[in-house]
Amino acid sequence: FIESENKAIIADIEKENEELVRLGKPLKNIPQFVSKQQLTEEAIAAATAEMKEELLAQGKPEKIIDNIVKGKIGRWIEDNSQLDKAHALLSQTYVMDDSMTVEQAIKAVDASIEIVEYVRFELGEGIEKKEEDFAAEVAAQMKQSPYRKYEVKVMGEEI
Repeated sequence: FIESENKAIIADIEKENEELVRLGKPLKNIPQFVSKQQLTEEAIAAATAEMKEELLAQGKPEKIIDNIVKGKIGRWIEDNSQLDKAHALLSQTYVMDDSMTVEQAIKAVDASIEIVEYVRFELGEGIEKKEEDFAAEVAAQMKQSPYRKYEVKVMGEEI
């Protein structure tokens, strides 16, 4: 499942990047992974080492490299766990404060809270729109009106 999702997410990002190139905007990073399950300690260590080498090559002072790498690794992990963000409840952005995930929001309330079960609702799910004929509705109201003084024809029919 994760492999097929990996290909789909990469294809989506490549498509978005084509549009960003056309608009002259910065491109999105293409992830190596899509889930936190794929992010091993070795993968994170390799990414950290690569980022440090890149910053040293740019001539950044060694004093600030660790702070820069912390931020870059956080972003790298976020970029490489898009599948979790889309489909895993605890990894999704908290709707009331988009600077934290659902998991962080729960821990902020009470660290002992544990999600055992949840139900997912999609916007508009279960809402069925009643189809009505507006002309027929107006005609029905006109027939019921005690103040009917005029003869009204809608599309050639008297109402």
